[in-house]
Amino acid sequence: MRTREVPHRVHVVSRMPREALRTTVGRPEGRSVQDVRSGRGQHVVTRLNAWSAGALLAVGVNHHTAPVEVRERLALDPAVWRDRVPDIPHLLLSTCNRTEVYAWDDGRSSATASRLAEALAAAAGYSSMTLLPHLFVRYANDAILHLVRVATGLDSLVVGEEQILGQLRSSLRLAHEHETSIAPLDGVVSRVLEAGRRIRTRTMLGRRPSLASAAVFAVQGVPELPDTGLAGLQSTVLGAGAMARSAAQALVAAGSRVSIVNRTLEHAERLAIELGHTARFAALETLPELLASGSVLVAATRSQRPVLDVATVRAAVGRRDTAPLILLDVSLPRNIEPAVRALPGVRLIDLDDLEQLCPVDVAMRQAEIEQAELLAAQAAQSIARWLRVRAMSPAIVELRKQGHAIRSLELERAAQQLAGLTPEQFSAVDHLTEAIVNKLLHGPTVALREAAGSTSPDSSQRVLDVLRLDQARHVRRSDRRGY
Repeated sequence: MRTREVPHRVHVVSRMPREALRTTVGRPEGRSVQDVRSGRGQHVVTRLNAWSAGALLAVGVNHHTAPVEVRERLALDPAVWRDRVPDIPHLLLSTCNRTEVYAWDDGRSSATASRLAEALAAAAGYSSMTLLPHLFVRYANDAILHLVRVATGLDSLVVGEEQILGQLRSSLRLAHEHETSIAPLDGVVSRVLEAGRRIRTRTMLGRRPSLASAAVFAVQGVPELPDTGLAGLQSTVLGAGAMARSAAQALVAAGSRVSIVNRTLEHAERLAIELGHTARFAALETLPELLASGSVLVAATRSQRPVLDVATVRAAVGRRDTAPLILLDVSLPRNIEPAVRALPGVRLIDLDDLEQLCPVDVAMRQAEIEQAELLAAQAAQSIARWLRVRAMSPAIVELRKQGHAIRSLELERAAQQLAGLTPEQFSAVDHLTEAIVNKLLHGPTVALREAAGSTSPDSSQRVLDVLRLDQARHVRRSDRRGY
């Protein structure tokens, strides 16, 4: 396995708008390990009140912060992972380029991020301090913007790749299946999914390829292949799932003669039939022969351990002529042993290598990326506004509840003076006092809603302080006892 020196500070995520850039949870200057672990100094925490509803929290690793040898140890089974943090309602997004946990933090404790980070480290078989430099933590609006960018494909290795939106939708479905309630997290993710779909439709991002097909396209430019690229060459696809299908379709489109190899032969046959008459299928046992006779292999299975080892590749190379063998591994965990890279006559390309082979084409795509970034920022602001209004709803309910409770109390106080009224007259007084209270409450209700929609972090608190709802509730109870 390749090793990399672990830095004390993780580089800022590339291809993010300036306002979204944040350092990860590595040890920034001026903060101790204890500060990082507890979350102190991570973000500004505004004063809490009885109506606060918490914020979105994102903790994880991705291709920006961690090499493939770290990410593959965090290719988690959702069912197994959930047992590690059963008491934290959350959503797990685990793909070939990211393992990210989204949870709702009530804002009353800094422990949620630490617990999730420690659970991720344990799942990977690392100590907390070993994984720490590779982790990122985002909170509140930063977490919302990050999730929107993930859903649109702006944060993907291949910008705009098509599979991430479906993967996020599947993660939300799994979260619903295992949690009795993940509100308001489910509301946030549902709105993110809608924003992602809308942004991809309005921009060219919706027409971008999958990771596997983009990888095949990128491989055509490597110097080991002839000028004609993949045309006419024999290629093998190891796997028969969605990623393998995308790779196989790209190979066929490039003019390659494709063989599908899978542990379950029926699955390989089904994909070969789908591809058309030029594709073949074969049993897994034939892989050594296909390596010896072919030019390219794309590994795209869900296996949790390498399927192709050094000995098999070395034996195949020994039976080949001087033509190089191109091995493309788009799986996580990796399907091909990393030590294969050292064999002569072999070019191994894994997910980390693809980041260098699939750069953003600034000249051709800058305009569409900038448009998508702007739409993503607007969507994140809209979702944050919805959360603020949602958080203020209990305060609005309490305001109106207190106003009408005072009205009822004063009507009780005046019961003797109103005793001579006819039922019709008393009904008129009742409706009159109700209308007066509603009109008096209209202004404060609008003020609370406008404050909730404001981007100022103190505006809601100032309105609550003016209304003094907690004290008013206490006075109302005392007033009733004294009556």
